[in-house]
Amino acid sequence: MGYSDKAKKYKVSEWFDEWMKLYKIGRIKTNTVRGYVDGFERATDFIGSVRLDCLTPAHIHNMVERLQEDGYAPSSVTHTLSIVKQLLQSAVDNRLIPMNPGIGISISQHEAITFDPITEDESKVLSKEEVDAFLNGAKNTRYYELFYILLNTGLRIGEISALLWSDIDFEKHRIRVYKTLNETTVFYDDSKNRLEETYSKKQIATPNREPHLFSVHPHKFRHTFVTRMNQSGMSPFTVRKIVGHAHVNMTEYYTHLEQEYISDEFNKFSEKYEEEKVPAIPEK
Repeated sequence: MGYSDKAKKYKVSEWFDEWMKLYKIGRIKTNTVRGYVDGFERATDFIGSVRLDCLTPAHIHNMVERLQEDGYAPSSVTHTLSIVKQLLQSAVDNRLIPMNPGIGISISQHEAITFDPITEDESKVLSKEEVDAFLNGAKNTRYYELFYILLNTGLRIGEISALLWSDIDFEKHRIRVYKTLNETTVFYDDSKNRLEETYSKKQIATPNREPHLFSVHPHKFRHTFVTRMNQSGMSPFTVRKIVGHAHVNMTEYYTHLEQEYISDEFNKFSEKYEEEKVPAIPEK
C-alpha cells in the first residue's frame, strides 16, 4: 500500500527523537525544544515503549486518563496530548502508519471542585509569621539579601538574577529593572543527538527538632509583595506600574487578601454602622 516498513523498527520514543531531529532541532528556540521534551516525557511511561505500528487510540486514551488520575493539571495533559498528536501526524505524513491514533482523543471534563476562596488565596502568599520564620532561617545564608529583596520588591527570579551593581541607584534608593535571565536546559548537541541526562544528589541533613514546613518558592514572594501593597491601601494602578504588569487584571490575579486583613476591613464597616444594628430578639 506504499507504507514504509520502518514503523516496525521504531518505538514511539525513538520516533520522537527522530521527529525532533528532522523537524524541530535548529528550527525552533531552545526554550521551545524544552517544552516539547517536557511534554513528551509525561507520555513516555504509557506509550514510549510501544512499537509505532502497534499504537492504538486505546493507548492514547489510557495515557490521558492516567495523567489525569496522577493529578496533572488540565493544561499539562492538553500540552502532552497535543505533542503526541503532532508526533503521530508526522508519522502519517511520512507514510509510516496509515492513520493518526490520537485523532478524536480529548480530555474529559471533570466536575468543578468546590473550594474556599479565602483558603485558596492564602495558600498563594506567605503570612507575616511565615515571612519572619523564613527570613530568620535564611539569616546566616548567602542568599538572605536575595530573599529580602524579592520579598520587598516583587521582582521575578529572572529579573533579580540579571541585576548588575550598575542597575542600583544607592542615592535615590531605586533599582532599574529592564532585563531578565532565563535558565534553559539543552537536550540536544550541535549534531542533533540527544544528550544524556545528568543527575546530582543533594544530601539532606537530619533536623534535630520538628520543623514547621510550608511551601516557599520565588514567585510566591511576588504574590506576597503584590498582596501587601494592595492591603496597604495603594492604588491597583500604582501597584501595576511598580511590578510591571501589562494590565491591572493581572495585578488583581496576584492579590490574595489575607483572612486577618479581611476581618480588619469588615470591622471598619461594623464600627461605622454600629448604631444601625438591629436589636437582638429575645430567645422567648
